[in-house]
Amino acid sequence: MREYLLILVVVTAVQGNSYCDLSCRIGKESFQHTKCGPGLDCGSNFVEIGLTDDDRQYILDIHNYLRNKVALGYERRGRQPPVANMRVMNYDRELEFTAQCWINSCQWSPLRHDKCRGTALYNYVGQNLAYFGSTNPKIDKVKLTRNMILSWYDEVILFNNSWVYKTKNRGSRYPVGHYTQIVWANSAFIGCGMNYFTTNSSGIMWHHVMFGCNYAPGGNYLGASLYKVGKAATKCAENSTKNRQYRGLCGQSQRVKTSTNFTSSL
Repeated sequence: MREYLLILVVVTAVQGNSYCDLSCRIGKESFQHTKCGPGLDCGSNFVEIGLTDDDRQYILDIHNYLRNKVALGYERRGRQPPVANMRVMNYDRELEFTAQCWINSCQWSPLRHDKCRGTALYNYVGQNLAYFGSTNPKIDKVKLTRNMILSWYDEVILFNNSWVYKTKNRGSRYPVGHYTQIVWANSAFIGCGMNYFTTNSSGIMWHHVMFGCNYAPGGNYLGASLYKVGKAATKCAENSTKNRQYRGLCGQSQRVKTSTNFTSSL
């Protein structure tokens, strides 16, 4: 019998850059940047699953579709209020690079997030992580990517619509941080990474996939509002207008590459 395991973690907090100089301080502690952090700890058969432009566009399409859905007030689970200032997301290769650096360290048991993932442009970068394990060697990258992102978003079923006004740590009883990062109004850039590796447990070969996305500017600021409640795209930032494709979002979107319409498979 084949077994499956999916674990999720959320946190909020280009090769030419001097990432080692971008250290972080949290309280009295100082942390080294992820680029200069843990070494490989991935078991055997490690593969960095490089994303194609189709993959990147697919990830971007899912995020903007979900953000637009909430912004227009179409998310009925929890009766989520519409959003007046939701920015459209664009793909960022530097965020992908830093996400992949952390994914490549294979901190999966337990699944952990990095403490220092900022860039020269964005000191505060948010992050969603997911892990999948199976005894089945056949892994569909596109399907798994979709399912992991939707598993983050589906935390909306736990999200009380009054919580949009003030972000708090809801504890283990209400794990909603993946959802709130996906629909954090001011997060406008995303970059993701993925890897594959195997381990052997009691003679059984396990196939593992780690997936993570970095977001900038990062969301989940404690005490801050998730977004401005109101008619969609009526309070866009200065010099920003309603998006032509996503009528509930603000700003212009740049396509990475035309991808298969994922909504038909939801």
